[in-house]
Amino acid sequence: MLIILALINKRYLPLSMAPNVRSQTGNLMRGILTFLMIGILGVSHYLLTKKPLLLWSAVPIQLAVIYYLHRSYERTSWSQITL
Repeated sequence: MLIILALINKRYLPLSMAPNVRSQTGNLMRGILTFLMIGILGVSHYLLTKKPLLLWSAVPIQLAVIYYLHRSYERTSWSQITL
């Protein structure tokens, strides 16, 4: 979930922006997208607890998604980081 949030939000170096600017640079669409992603993850976890067989079949899918997200995060170039 943290990798998803890191990919959705703007990327910047820690302490590179003043605190008041950092807190005011929110984007409504990113907030809505983050809210929806958390909701989808919550509902999927709830549904997976209802059917144990579905839980074990979802593990390879989850591992593939985690691998893809991690590779995408690692490929962040310096030009994508806002200062």
